[in-house]
Amino acid sequence: MFYFIPILLLFYVGLSLFSYVPAIPNMASEFDISIEAVTKTIAIFMLTYGLFKSIWLVFASRVSDKVMLIISMLLSIFGIGVAMLATNATIFFSGRIVEAIGISGTLMIARSRVHKGFDLEIYSKFIANAAMYIFLACFIGPFIGYYLYDNLNWRYIFGFLLVLNLFTNSLVSIAYIGTKTEYVSTNPIKTTAKNFFSLFANSSYMKYLVPCSITLAGCYSYFAISSHILKNYLSYSALNLLLINGLVVGCFILGGLVETFLKQRLNHQLRIKLTYLPFLAALTFFFIFSSDLNFSTLTLLLPICLFTFASGILCPLALSLAKEASGDLKVEGAAMQPFMIFMFSGIACFIVTALNLYAPSSLNFFYCGIIATAAAFYFFSKKPSRKMK
Repeated sequence: MFYFIPILLLFYVGLSLFSYVPAIPNMASEFDISIEAVTKTIAIFMLTYGLFKSIWLVFASRVSDKVMLIISMLLSIFGIGVAMLATNATIFFSGRIVEAIGISGTLMIARSRVHKGFDLEIYSKFIANAAMYIFLACFIGPFIGYYLYDNLNWRYIFGFLLVLNLFTNSLVSIAYIGTKTEYVSTNPIKTTAKNFFSLFANSSYMKYLVPCSITLAGCYSYFAISSHILKNYLSYSALNLLLINGLVVGCFILGGLVETFLKQRLNHQLRIKLTYLPFLAALTFFFIFSSDLNFSTLTLLLPICLFTFASGILCPLALSLAKEASGDLKVEGAAMQPFMIFMFSGIACFIVTALNLYAPSSLNFFYCGIIATAAAFYFFSKKPSRKMK
């Protein structure tokens, strides 16, 4: 059960991020703000979630895990309730921020229990597959949101999230609050902060985490604006939009399966080199189509699918290598990963939202930069240990 609950929480994070995407135009109309402003709530949620992952860990030595769980669960429930009942954009934005603060604390402690309850190999697999759980939610969430929005209204989407939040927190309460254990971080605040700075200075750790964070930022930013592009430029229906995004998610999952297959047969450096083929192909197509102001199914989906397929291979690999490279700071390293990933993703979502509003023809150039930067980091990465496979 310790292993199942963090997976469910990660799935919830993905649902909370993207399930209301089909209803964004209606929400913007009701709040009397632009569609881009509502879309930015995805970026705000990501930034808050990533930032508070580290803040929760810093104060973990001063507050027991039981108190942290109670506070974080109450915050997430209160936040989603506020978002559901919001009458204006300010209240809605505030609710999303509070929800992100709460769910980040709950998930952090749930992950720590997986770390304590299982050996390093199983925990490393959980960390490596974390992005896949969120990607599944990126596909399933909009389907749920589309059904609820089409038959009822957008508030029922957050009502569904509230019910799921209550169910998940009930499981957390049963599994964790009643157990007599302490949170894995027993370091004073100054020591924990010092360990974070040590990880930032650890090139063997950051050279895998940074490109992985950049790569996932590119993937998540696509989902943030995919609804607007597919409906406004390609005139797709909401259902077709969901099916196309399902294809994109499927490419990421396929990449993860390929990584699992190759892991038993090739060392990690050779796997990185092989993955350059779809990476460079995606970069080539983005560059070729960058001068085309008229989006089409081919010019949009072909490079995105190649990019997410390569990401599905490289991201689990990079997270596993980063975990090994963190040395004795594995607790802080585990907290650093979502911090970096969601901070980069939040920034990327802000950028693509602005580009989509003011310079949509620059979106392909943005993704060219994402791929080129990540590829450069992977290219210059070296093997940190001879024991790594």
